[in-house]
Amino acid sequence: MAAADLALRYRAPLISHILSHHPRGAVLVELEPNDLDVCFLADGRTFEQWIAQASGEDLSHFEKLRDATVPPVGPLVAAIHESGPTPIVVYDGWHRGSAWFERCRSGRPSSISAHVFLWTKH
Repeated sequence: MAAADLALRYRAPLISHILSHHPRGAVLVELEPNDLDVCFLADGRTFEQWIAQASGEDLSHFEKLRDATVPPVGPLVAAIHESGPTPIVVYDGWHRGSAWFERCRSGRPSSISAHVFLWTKH
């Protein structure tokens, strides 16, 4: 029941929102450090803004991922409009994505995988 509760409370809104934009498909990509400037969280914040506002369990989990000896592992769940270069909107994996951002910014660059949905409308 815990898994069903988690899926219905937290994943159903994510899936609903992605489907409302009529995805044409999805691809698994490797995001590289030069992609950081075009990554935004689904609420509009950047990874840097999320880190600055993180507290409690969110902050502790982020710090554990950031300070680990190995880079954070994806995949993140993201979306991009199919018409061309636009922001990459990250829907799931905010802690991992923020840890990846911070590690890249502090001189420990790596890539992270992401399932990217291709939207047909905004």
